[in-house]
Amino acid sequence: MHRRGSSRSCAVYTYKYWIQPVVIPREVWETGRHMQAVWNQLVALREAASERVKAVEAVPGELEKAAIHAELEIELRDAVNRSGLNWECREFILDKFKLATLRAITRIKTGAPARMAGFPRLRTQLQKITIPHRYTGGGVPPFKLIRPRPWKSTKRFWMGSVPREAYLDNVREHRRLRYAEGFFGLDGGMMRFKAMVHRAIPDEARVKNVVLIGTQSREFGWEWAISVVCEVPACPISAKGTGRYCGLDLGWRKFDGYLRIGMLVDNAGKVIELRLPLEMSNRRTRDFNTWIAKADRPAADRIYESWEELRAAISRADQSMESLKAKLTRLAEPIDLPDTIRSLLTQLQALRKGGLIRLLLALQEAQVAIVLQDLILAWKKTDDKARRRIQSARLRLIRRRQSHYHNLAAWITSNYDIISWEAGLGIKAMADEPG
Repeated sequence: MHRRGSSRSCAVYTYKYWIQPVVIPREVWETGRHMQAVWNQLVALREAASERVKAVEAVPGELEKAAIHAELEIELRDAVNRSGLNWECREFILDKFKLATLRAITRIKTGAPARMAGFPRLRTQLQKITIPHRYTGGGVPPFKLIRPRPWKSTKRFWMGSVPREAYLDNVREHRRLRYAEGFFGLDGGMMRFKAMVHRAIPDEARVKNVVLIGTQSREFGWEWAISVVCEVPACPISAKGTGRYCGLDLGWRKFDGYLRIGMLVDNAGKVIELRLPLEMSNRRTRDFNTWIAKADRPAADRIYESWEELRAAISRADQSMESLKAKLTRLAEPIDLPDTIRSLLTQLQALRKGGLIRLLLALQEAQVAIVLQDLILAWKKTDDKARRRIQSARLRLIRRRQSHYHNLAAWITSNYDIISWEAGLGIKAMADEPG
C-alpha cells in the first residue's frame, strides 16, 4: 500500500509479511481481549453521545450538539487513558476509532443510510488482533530492526536479514533464502516467528511502526502477519513524456476464455481490447495438475485454475451436503430420538453446515444415534478440507485478478501521457448488458 508521507518528498509504503509463530504466548491473547474491551467501551460512549444528539435535534441548537461532541472527545480520551494499555495500543485504538467514525459520517453526508455507513460496532468475539509498535522521532532505519542478529537492547521487534541474492530471480534456491526468524515484543512476553520476506525494505527507508496482525477465519483458523510501515523517499518523476494519448471506454462483456473489461483507442488509430483471462494458471499450478493427472489422483485434488473450476468445486461440496441430509433422514426414521432432535430433523432440508453441527452437538449431548454422529463427523472432516481448498483458491484467484488490473493500469499510465474516458461511466448498467 502506498500513500503520501509526512514530507512531500516522501511516500509511505506498507510491507506485509506472513509469519508462522513458533509459540503464541498468552500475552497475545490477553492484549487482544483487552484492546477489544476498550474498543467496545468507546463504541458505547459514541452510541450514548448519539442518543444525546438525537434528543437535542428536537430543539434546534448547534451549540448544544457541538458541546456534546466536545464532551465525547474528552470521554474517549479519558477511557483509553484509564484502560491500562501501553501508549502505543492506546493511541492506535483511538486513532482507528476516530478514523472509522469520520468515514461513516462522510458516507452519511453522501447519502448512505446510517445502518450501512460503517460506524464502529461492538465486538463480541475475538476474530482479529492488532498490536502495534511505534517509533517516534521520524522513525528508525531498517538496519536497526532487520539484521543478522538483534542488538542486546532490542526488546520490541527484530527480524533476520535476507541476503541480496535471494531477490535476483524467482528460482527455488533463491526463494528458500527469503526465510527469516524474528520476534515481536509484548508487555511481559515475546512471540518468536518464522517469516517469508518476499520483498526487501529499501535501505533509505525509515520504519515508522511495526504491527502484529492476527486474523481468524472459519477455513484456516488464526493467520498471522507482520506489517512494517515505512516512509521512503519518493522517486523523481521524469518530465519526459511519450507524446501519446488515448481514450478509454470501460465495460464488461464475457467471451470464450476471457472477459473484456474495456476498449482503448490511441492517437495513432490503434484499437486495443483490454482483457481479463478467466483461466489464471501459472507454470507451477499447471505442472502440479499434470502430475495429478499422471498419478491417477482424484480430480478433486487439482489446484483450481479458473472461476469455472471453483464453481464446480462449490457445487460438489453442496451436493455432498445434500447427500448427507438424505442419508440422515433415511437412517433417523426407525431411531427413537428426543423431541428437540426430532424437531431439528424435520427442518433438515433448510439446514446448512452450522445447523448440521448443532444437530451433531445435540446428538452427542443426548448420547444417542451413534451411527448418525459418525456419519456427520465423517462428512465434516471431508467438507472442512474441501471448504479450505475452495477458500484458498478463491483468495488466490482474487489476488491474481488484482495483480492483472494493477499491471494493466501500470502499462496504460506508462505508455500514454493523457488518458480520457467518458464521464458518468454507468459501469453497473454496462455490466448488466447481455452479451
